[in-house]
Amino acid sequence: MGDEDKGDVARMMFYMATRYEGGGNEPDLELVDYVNSAPNNEPYYGKLTTLLEWHIQDPVDDWEITRNNIIYYNYQGNRNPFIDHPDFVNAVWIGLQPEPSNYPENFSAHNIELEWTDPVTGVLPTANLVLMSDVGFEAIEIPVDNVAVPDSQNALNIDYGIQQCTFTNLTPSTMYYFKIFPYTIDGDYINYKTDGGGIQTMMMTGQ
Repeated sequence: MGDEDKGDVARMMFYMATRYEGGGNEPDLELVDYVNSAPNNEPYYGKLTTLLEWHIQDPVDDWEITRNNIIYYNYQGNRNPFIDHPDFVNAVWIGLQPEPSNYPENFSAHNIELEWTDPVTGVLPTANLVLMSDVGFEAIEIPVDNVAVPDSQNALNIDYGIQQCTFTNLTPSTMYYFKIFPYTIDGDYINYKTDGGGIQTMMMTGQ
């Protein structure tokens, strides 16, 4: 048996186990997960996990669908449901997990991600200083040349070319205000671009 036939065989076995449930004088065919499954001619067939693997590795194809249709229309008048609905295999033999008991707690947005496009002409910055306030734009102090602003909850220094940053541990449902100031460094001297008061934006965290 080739690999291209294994899924076909598995779905045949799934059909047989569903069709023969012991009614009347019929056998109750069961798929079990061990080998040597019928030492006394019991109607048990294994190995279930192998059949499930075959079902996944060799999915339903057009040839199998055509054969299922021929059997239905020309011979038996019934169909293999595991060819029509391969997902039934999971529902019957793997089992559907029950829905979760509880929702997550503390569902909120504590982070804000900012993005921008760095310039590519003229005097290029060494980095950008991004400042944040939860009061308003006017509460953001314009940086002073040659006075470094260290990273903090409200300030981030981002190297040129990265073009994004994330402020974390924020308060949900709160409006935050941001300004960005590019700067160059010449030796130890920091030169901020502040003639336009900084480029600004605002954003609210989620609930």
